[in-house]
Amino acid sequence: MVKSTARKTLLELLGTLFLACTLSASVQAATEAPGLLETCQENDPFCRGFLAGVYMAAAANLASPGSAYSELKVNGTTARRATLLGWEWCTPEDTTLSELQKSLVKWLSDHPEHRQVPATSQIAMATAANFPCPEPETPTPN
Repeated sequence: MVKSTARKTLLELLGTLFLACTLSASVQAATEAPGLLETCQENDPFCRGFLAGVYMAAAANLASPGSAYSELKVNGTTARRATLLGWEWCTPEDTTLSELQKSLVKWLSDHPEHRQVPATSQIAMATAANFPCPEPETPTPN
């Protein structure tokens, strides 16, 4: 009976280690530069979670240098202006995470030269390209 319990415990431990290593590899592949496109193309839930985290970090202004967030009116619609890693974007208030994911996949497919930069930078660059902020209005002289 003791041998059986020890064997069961050992098998559970090995299974847990295997699962941890597999999950760790998946997370690493998804957040490394080349893996982001593949992960988001496959509609992996990790992709949406990672995107949500990046956008929440920009929105929350986590006191990181280079991050800022505000709201502004664009053509009468509320837009969210965010800056992360030096990239600025303005997403309409009703933009969904699914729309952001689709725009990221298209941008990465169209710009393979940027797939080697860190995943967070890829997201910031793609969002800035897909959702540019309007130029500030210059006052007209009276």
